[in-house]
Amino acid sequence: MTIKISIDMVCYYVMQMMSGWFNHHDLSADSLDEYEECVLEMKKHLTDCNDEKFAQLAFASLIETEDVSSEIWEAIEGAMNYPFEDREIQDILKYAYSVIWSDLSSEKAIDGYEIEFIKTGISIRNWMSVRDKLNPSFGHKS
Repeated sequence: MTIKISIDMVCYYVMQMMSGWFNHHDLSADSLDEYEECVLEMKKHLTDCNDEKFAQLAFASLIETEDVSSEIWEAIEGAMNYPFEDREIQDILKYAYSVIWSDLSSEKAIDGYEIEFIKTGISIRNWMSVRDKLNPSFGHKS
């Protein structure tokens, strides 16, 4: 099943997570564990916006897919407000995934799904207004 997910939605949540860190620090964390509080704050936003399943699939796809386009990594890096390398971004996403969805591996989460990243515009409201129309058989209810 193909699921269309907004890369702008991914960037929105990544920006929320990383701004929680960079609002108080000039440099990236020495250890991924230092991001835990920021990840948990992002999870609250995912839950509030009913985006947990879409974010889970997006993060899992970015973790498991080897040929993610540089355009997607550049968009996410821009949302992080710090010059991370693609591998560092992927490590942060892996860590966030492990904190939020520890009960299901990223590989199993995307089993049976093909993720198509699309652009919906910078506003999270744009994504929220089209996500169910774009994915009518996904079974997601707002």
